[in-house]
Amino acid sequence: MFAAFSGMSFGFALLALVFATGLPLFCAFIAVANVRRYRVKAHLIDSYQIPPDVRRRMAPWLNRLGHFGFRQMQLSRLESAGYAEAHRWILLNEEERTYATLERTVPVSGAGASVSLTLFTALRDGTLVVTADRRITHHPPSWWQDVQRFFGTVTSQWKLH
Repeated sequence: MFAAFSGMSFGFALLALVFATGLPLFCAFIAVANVRRYRVKAHLIDSYQIPPDVRRRMAPWLNRLGHFGFRQMQLSRLESAGYAEAHRWILLNEEERTYATLERTVPVSGAGASVSLTLFTALRDGTLVVTADRRITHHPPSWWQDVQRFFGTVTSQWKLH
């Protein structure tokens, strides 16, 4: 072992060398910069602040989820450069210990609105069951049991979940 690290274990000495180089600080700076770039600001709003057209178009989704025992916990307007209009509903099903995120986005390009539903259930063994109708991430964590694909109906997604 090196004379300067005579009283330390090899692992601790290695850790000290890594932090002495400044490399982790550089990596942390890059990570923070990337998180800031992709973060979407969400502004909490009340139900009455949703435009009537959006309310009418989202009613079937919310009613179907209500039929499955979900109740609305939070509603937010998303602020992003890529969307002309975006809203997110967070719903909770206490009986099943499941929560859902329902997003409606309208791109700046003027294309039609898209709706996306994601269901999350935490199991007692620490795994998280994620059922999404679109790809959330290309590298899901090992503690996720995920299904990321297109579902034809809310019912089919709920049954699989």
